Amino acid sequence: MSRSRKLAEAHWGYIAQLLEAHDESNSTIEVCKFHYIEAFVHGYKHAIEDLENEQPGGRYANEYKIE
Repeated sequence: MSRSRKLAEAHWGYIAQLLEAHDESNSTIEVCKFHYIEAFVHGYKHAIEDLENEQPGGRYANEYKIE
């Protein structure tokens, strides 16, 4: 599992609690989970690309490598 997916899934619990507090249905929460995690992973990829463009071959190039 990629680092970005691990981070997204770890943070998802917080988001799920917020949705539950607002009485969202389980089906809505499951749809939100899918979109949240996929958007997080996608955004993380762009953040790493941005860092690599700022510092080619710098410490971020390998430390947070996308699978």
